[in-house]
Amino acid sequence: MLTFELFTEDIEPDLLIYLRGSFETALKRIKKRGRGYEQEESKIEYFKLLHSQYDSWIYKQTHFREMLVIDADKYDILKNEDKREVLDLIDQKIKKLKNRYY
Repeated sequence: MLTFELFTEDIEPDLLIYLRGSFETALKRIKKRGRGYEQEESKIEYFKLLHSQYDSWIYKQTHFREMLVIDADKYDILKNEDKREVLDLIDQKIKKLKNRYY
C-alpha cells in the first residue's frame, strides 16, 4: 500500500501558499461554508487548538523553496476584486520563482 510519504518522498515543492488569518476570520468562514459536521459547538475548541498551532508548524517546514503568506483577514476570495488581487499575488510570486530557478 502506497502512503503519502512514500509517494512524495522525492518531491520538493517550489512554493507553499499559506493563507494566514485570525481565528475569528477562520471561524466566520467555517460557519459561512455551512458544512454540518463543522458546525457543532464542540468543534470550536478543536478548531482553536489547530489554528493556534499552524504558525509554528508552517514556519518549521523546510522542504519548500519559497513561501507566500497571504493575509486571509484582508482578502475574501468570494469577492471578485479580492480574488483577482490574491491571484495576482500568486502569479507574481510564481513569475519570480521561474526567473530565479528555471
